[in-house]
Amino acid sequence: MLLEEKSMFENVKKVCKESFISALLLAILAIVLIMNSATFMSTAIDVVAYIAVFMGVMNLVLFYRMTKESRQLSKNFQNGLLLIMFGIIFFVETDIINKMLSFVIGSYFIFESTNKANLAINLEPYKTPVWLYFFVISLTQILVGFLIVIHPFDSIAIHLFIGISILIYEALTIMGNLLIIFGLREKKE
Repeated sequence: MLLEEKSMFENVKKVCKESFISALLLAILAIVLIMNSATFMSTAIDVVAYIAVFMGVMNLVLFYRMTKESRQLSKNFQNGLLLIMFGIIFFVETDIINKMLSFVIGSYFIFESTNKANLAINLEPYKTPVWLYFFVISLTQILVGFLIVIHPFDSIAIHLFIGISILIYEALTIMGNLLIIFGLREKKE
């Protein structure tokens, strides 16, 4: 086996091992979301709103504590007002935030899954059967992301759907990582 090929296999396996932690944490988040989706999402949006308003106020306080010379180059005033505005929007427009959240989560799934599909395609020349399984898993994850983006359900069911989708996505991620870690073998020459 070429040294370059062995190095690539080792790097791919390392990345897959490291993604286990995030996959497990997101799977736990998905289970919590499935069990109590409406309360969880409402609480999460409120927490983000409180944090945004707090950080906005802190930026304004920092701005007014600066010297006049420092204020000219500072973005604290703008950042403070924007954060406070976003916090208020999060409090007032919860439905819009929920729709945006489903779009962001779905887009993230699509983006990450296309990266995984690219990795699978890059493994294909090494004649390992794992690449095809990993590619199919990636395409399935792209489909899940697409369904989240278009969310064909009403606003009450969307949280449950997102939770189930995250759980499926992360289960597929864990399965794909296991395929790579245990199935990616060096060619015998």
